[in-house]
Amino acid sequence: MSATLALGLLLQGLALVVVVRGRGRHAVSSLGLMFVGAAIVYHGVTEVLQVLVPSYSDNRLLTTESDVAAYTVLVGFSLLAFAFGYRFATPRTPPSTGFRREEVLDFFDWRVLTPLALAAVAVTAVGRNTSPGHADPSTVTGSPYLVSGFATQFLVVGLALGSFAVLVRTKGRGFLPVLGVQCTLHTLAGQRLPVAIAAGAVIYLLSIVGIPIRRRQLVSVVALVVLAYVVIYGARADAGRQVFGYSVGPGQRLQALASGLTHLEGGINPGEVGDLGVRLDGNSYPSIILRRLRDGSPPIGPVTLWNDVNIAVPRFLNPDKLNSDLESRSLKTRLSDTYGITNAFDRLPTQLGELLPIGGPPWMVTLAALAGFVLVRLEYALRECRHPAALLGLLALVAAILQYEGGIALYTINGRGVLAIAAGLFVWRKRRIFRPATVRGLTTLPPLYTGTPATVARAGSDEDGTPTNPSQPGPSPGDPVRTEPASAGRDEAAAQVTACGHGPRRNR
Repeated sequence: MSATLALGLLLQGLALVVVVRGRGRHAVSSLGLMFVGAAIVYHGVTEVLQVLVPSYSDNRLLTTESDVAAYTVLVGFSLLAFAFGYRFATPRTPPSTGFRREEVLDFFDWRVLTPLALAAVAVTAVGRNTSPGHADPSTVTGSPYLVSGFATQFLVVGLALGSFAVLVRTKGRGFLPVLGVQCTLHTLAGQRLPVAIAAGAVIYLLSIVGIPIRRRQLVSVVALVVLAYVVIYGARADAGRQVFGYSVGPGQRLQALASGLTHLEGGINPGEVGDLGVRLDGNSYPSIILRRLRDGSPPIGPVTLWNDVNIAVPRFLNPDKLNSDLESRSLKTRLSDTYGITNAFDRLPTQLGELLPIGGPPWMVTLAALAGFVLVRLEYALRECRHPAALLGLLALVAAILQYEGGIALYTINGRGVLAIAAGLFVWRKRRIFRPATVRGLTTLPPLYTGTPATVARAGSDEDGTPTNPSQPGPSPGDPVRTEPASAGRDEAAAQVTACGHGPRRNR
């Protein structure tokens, strides 16, 4: 390990200290810690693993160890800038979570979210979640584009929300079985990282709404994620990556996963550690761009940020989106063409790496500080919101941060997905609230309104406000008039509301 690389790792560690120092237990659930931790995995841990277990990497054919080390130092300064921006904008008081379990349970209806998750799993299980053949996903159009886009958009978020809705309903009981089913369903995609992302999102949401997760349960979830990783690795080693490719049905996928489960030794070996280091390599691709910038290539400017926003616009709002230039829909294609980087290998751009070509190293550090400022403001605004829909915004941020390797576009793409889910949940909730009482199962009516629903609907009121009902005629002129205090009427009304099973509303 060179001195430059060691300096880069030291700066990244200092950024982690800046984020958590003085925040106590509140730092554990902060999005700033999550972002810095994800960046360290792709820019620091990967280098440590490759030093401990050297492994051949095609990703570094166009770069050198000195360029990689120089880029880790740049990442260290960028993460420090992010950490200071995050801490500068952090309010002195911790965020006050305003989410009540009853409201969350009412909004996140498992009867809607579970079918959404199962639909995404079904599309994945029949092999329609990827592009046909070896086509670039950015060039796929028509029905395959829509189907694969649905699975890509809602598999991680849908499974996380489905598990969250069930666990909120049970107050956390059955945590391990639910997460076990979630991880098992996720392995059908043959992708290792989304398993951990969905599990982490569920744990985060549960902690936000006040459902505690014991340390033993967290260890068990980590074991489930590691097991899924090893099984998928073994399945790929036995049957090849194509077993999880386009149009491969559930039978072949399950057979490959069963083979990986029965031959776990294929996924547990020292070579796997080196492979993991190569898999997490987020330094090679940006280090090539850094070298090109030093050699005189110009930055491409903020056009990348506009493309990240534009890619999330649905097709019904922008029908010509798929007919636009490929470089406007794929940042990796634009960067590869601009800086002469081959697309033959799967290099990771990462979120910090996409800031580099905007204006060079100075702009990368500046934009990282601005990102920390914006993230903490958005995080606090969502956590202090009273409506459960704000949890969807937090979920979009968590999913995008944990998908750090994919770039900045994941923020807008995940935001588009949760907006669609929020709209569906609002419509579903509105239909439930405004359904007729007989449909909701209220076969009896309050004592004040007796008779059939039709007669009650026709009932009016006298000029003095006294309710009338055709089935119960009013008093005769000669009958004595009974007077009661106003409090008696309020008590009777409260008793009637309680009889309906709703109970009195609590003023907020």
